[in-house]
Amino acid sequence: MLPFGVNSLIEWFVGDESAPHLVKRILFISPNNEYLMVFDMDTPNALPEFMHVDELLEDLTTRQACVLSVDRYLRADMPNIETKKKHYKQRDEAWEKIKDLVTDEPDIYKASLLKVMVEEAAKKHNTHPRYIYKYLRKYWRGGKNRNGLLPSYNLCGGKGKERLVSGGKKRGRKSVLELATGKTGVSVDENMLSIILAGYNMFYENRKRYSLKKSYIETIAHFFSIGKKIVQGKEVPILADPSTYFTYETYLYWNRKRRNIKKKIISREGEKEFDLNNRPVLGNSQKKNFGPGSVFQIDATMADVYLVSSYDRTKIIGRPVLYVVIDVFSRVIVGFYVGLEGPSWLGAQMALLNTFENKTELGKKLGIEITEQMFPSAHLPEKIVADRGELISDPAGVLSFYFNIDIVNTPPYRADWKGIVEQQFRLLNLKTISWLPGAINKRHRQRGEPNHALDATLDLNEFTKIILNTILKYNTSHYLQGYNKDEFMIADHVKPIPNHLWQWGVQNRSGHLRQWDADFVKLNLMPQDTATVTKKGIRFKGMYYSCPTAISEEWFIKARSKSWKIDISYDFRNTTAIYWRESGTNRFERCELLEREHRYMDHRLEDTQELIALELLATKLEIAAELQADVELSSLNNSISKDATEQTKEQLQEVDLSDLNRLSGIRENRAQEREQIREIEKFDVGGKSGSPDVWDATELDIDLPLPPSSKSKSSLALLKQLKRG
Repeated sequence: MLPFGVNSLIEWFVGDESAPHLVKRILFISPNNEYLMVFDMDTPNALPEFMHVDELLEDLTTRQACVLSVDRYLRADMPNIETKKKHYKQRDEAWEKIKDLVTDEPDIYKASLLKVMVEEAAKKHNTHPRYIYKYLRKYWRGGKNRNGLLPSYNLCGGKGKERLVSGGKKRGRKSVLELATGKTGVSVDENMLSIILAGYNMFYENRKRYSLKKSYIETIAHFFSIGKKIVQGKEVPILADPSTYFTYETYLYWNRKRRNIKKKIISREGEKEFDLNNRPVLGNSQKKNFGPGSVFQIDATMADVYLVSSYDRTKIIGRPVLYVVIDVFSRVIVGFYVGLEGPSWLGAQMALLNTFENKTELGKKLGIEITEQMFPSAHLPEKIVADRGELISDPAGVLSFYFNIDIVNTPPYRADWKGIVEQQFRLLNLKTISWLPGAINKRHRQRGEPNHALDATLDLNEFTKIILNTILKYNTSHYLQGYNKDEFMIADHVKPIPNHLWQWGVQNRSGHLRQWDADFVKLNLMPQDTATVTKKGIRFKGMYYSCPTAISEEWFIKARSKSWKIDISYDFRNTTAIYWRESGTNRFERCELLEREHRYMDHRLEDTQELIALELLATKLEIAAELQADVELSSLNNSISKDATEQTKEQLQEVDLSDLNRLSGIRENRAQEREQIREIEKFDVGGKSGSPDVWDATELDIDLPLPPSSKSKSSLALLKQLKRG
């Protein structure tokens, strides 16, 4: 197949870059592809030329020529309403004179026959042959199109051309000042125009935001001052005669003619402001999105509502982060995530994981009945459009590496490039979030009223349920006003409702949704981290887990001598399990939370981390209190020891005992001390208290042994005697 066809433009590179290139149009290609006829587009009196196809192919192969993709010679102008009938009449008259010639191919391209055919046509239509040649050249130059014969009045005259004075009489009407003074005003030549434009750039196109009038005044003061004078102690400029400088009207005229609106806005407001609020809004996010899964848009925002802890509702945990993933073609919200993580790659992972999950299972976890018809999306896309926050990070490369998803990051401050998903945040706030307890609504809060955070009553799970219910309602019944349905959707009477568009797209525009092994997707989209194998279990984020491999391979016994790290994946939404990833393989294993950690089961990671932090804080507080008690105890004991030491030293000073005498009397001293203690601690039952209820041991039928002499029997002998008795 030839890389060109009839009407193709071929450009030959002649000389250096500055030299004009040769451009020819292909008018005819022989049936056997042996030769072709070309026409020189830029030679006024050109005629068709013969050329071998192989010769052209060689020039294209050696890059001496190329096929132009844009035909700049086609007529792009359209006659206005008032004159088009006249123009069309002239076109049709010219066509009548050459139509029999141009259809006689290839004879018309033979020089010997062309002259004869032109003379016969001129004679037939009673005109000169040069007009026939003129019409033929216009026809060939215009792409063998009848509209190429339209008159080129657009090239006539000087409409829109600038006419600067280069000498002679001043142009334009006289101003009022000229009429009053008789002095001729200044002419706008190249020098004066440069002053006008310089003043405009200096005093208007800048962040000072001068008005046009103010910029004109500053321009005149800057360029047409002939001296200075003192006014109120300050120097002010003295202006030249008004006839030597341009008027305000002239200043406006040339600035409106020469100004660059885009440059003006950027200079005065900044490029960010231009991109967001002044750029031309001509595009459509739906364009080039052939079906469901072609493009997903993802973004995150801080939800305008305060939440409380699920463990302790008296504690306010702040505002959650809300992620939304939306299919551009159908506008279906295909995934979301509510949490305290982010905006970051970890939060984006959870949102993307949700796009792939079966929403029926999600509904069961949250206590909401969801059918596949209500939330049919459980796929990954071909392309994801995000901002430069989450998916520009290195971990996001997993999407390209494992799932072949094209990641497109928008430029900074260009939220408008993700207009569809940005619009969903507005709808969620408008319809749901702004009416929740703890919501931030500045319009309804009066000065002196309590802070919005004090109204917080919802926890993360409850807020997630509310968001899910809102998404279900949106996907199943929201009517998309302004959705541009194509002719096929119109023919099938498709309602512009997200789920309806999704179902129609899946049936008629399939091939863009990605399906993978569910476990493979979850493991690679879930956040990854390391856990520590200890003697108490596999420790992760302060919680302990176990798995069959750990038991069978005696990990916890080995960890008594030395702990080690393992790679795991985990789900922010449920801490009941983590997933051990065996290094160097695709093998994984589920690790269950230990029974002793039951207080963490079926909770979100954010909630468990808060509880662990609270427990740690309570422990630290108790340790601090215990430390205070330890300090008090140590102080009291030290005081007692100090007093005892002082008393002992005083008594030792009163007697003169050697160290040997003190050590040799320990046994006797112990016996004496023991007898004294016995005397003090002996039981005194009955008589001493003066009670009339005196009883005799003989009445109890108990044989009590006689008390031993304190000087003849020890307490050990007494104990033996009691046992024998």
